[in-house]
Amino acid sequence: MLLDEARALIEGLLGALPGRSGRLLRRLYYRRRFAACGPVLSIGEHGEIACPANIRLGDRIYIDRGIVLRACEGGSIAIGDDFGANGNVRIIADCGGRIEIGSKVIIGPNTVIRASDHAMDRTDIPIKDQGHAAGTVSIGDGVWIAANVVVLRGARIGEHAVIGAGSVVTGEIPAYAVAAGVPARVIRQRQSVPAGPG
Repeated sequence: MLLDEARALIEGLLGALPGRSGRLLRRLYYRRRFAACGPVLSIGEHGEIACPANIRLGDRIYIDRGIVLRACEGGSIAIGDDFGANGNVRIIADCGGRIEIGSKVIIGPNTVIRASDHAMDRTDIPIKDQGHAAGTVSIGDGVWIAANVVVLRGARIGEHAVIGAGSVVTGEIPAYAVAAGVPARVIRQRQSVPAGPG
């Protein structure tokens, strides 16, 4: 109990430190706490990282301010190399959920990715007392998720897909697709553009 409170105090103080020195100290601290982490890690201030022993990160991870990474109560998060998340992104895999994110993925601000949500099948007891239903979220290599997107339990986003701003992803988005809307639907496929002269 006392150890948990001391750790929370240290993490709170570390989280508030601005600038390069704050990013350096957070890198030194969290690289020892994550299950795995490459040498290049940059975490902005005012974030929340819960149960880091259940989180595996690749190399060249750049996370802006206000991040939430949670993998408590049997959850897990795995993120590949060359990952970038803008401000206030929430990646939550609590209660047995699993989130797998490939390499070279970029995520816009205020995006929420959740691998579990409230169970709600029973009507004889309040939803808050029914526990959680866990699942998996899978995001392939090279995906771009724009701002204010919500990705829910069971979503699968294929490699190099693009998810438009404000979308809600609940199912499968194929590789190289551009999807948008609530719920997100494929609006076109990305195409190769021939290289110009030179």
